Amino acid sequence: MAVAAGLNRTAQIRYEKGERAPDSDYLTALAGIGVDVLYVLTGVPAPTLKTDEAELLRRYRAAPPAVRTAVAAALGTVAVSQETDPSFAIQSSEIGNVMQGGQTITAPLTFNVGGKKGGKKK
Repeated sequence: MAVAAGLNRTAQIRYEKGERAPDSDYLTALAGIGVDVLYVLTGVPAPTLKTDEAELLRRYRAAPPAVRTAVAAALGTVAVSQETDPSFAIQSSEIGNVMQGGQTITAPLTFNVGGKKGGKKK
């Protein structure tokens, strides 16, 4: 570890005994060789993503802002409002709420949330 981080043996031993705290250069060097730095610092392993989760995240990050806003709103992960997205609107109707985001993708985004009011007809 000392060689990988560019330290002498004594400094590495002091880190391991808890006599000295590692600095950011040391931790960066360890991260560069694949060490889980979160685990080194906290004892808790860094979370890992499954292949499908990693692909979803990659596509989300590459998506235009309008798509990211729509995905976040559909999943309920963030509050989307007129303040955060001026083209976003929620309209109530007899069949439920309609969320619209009129960004330029190819067409405005619309999500129908809810359903027919009053339940089943007899």
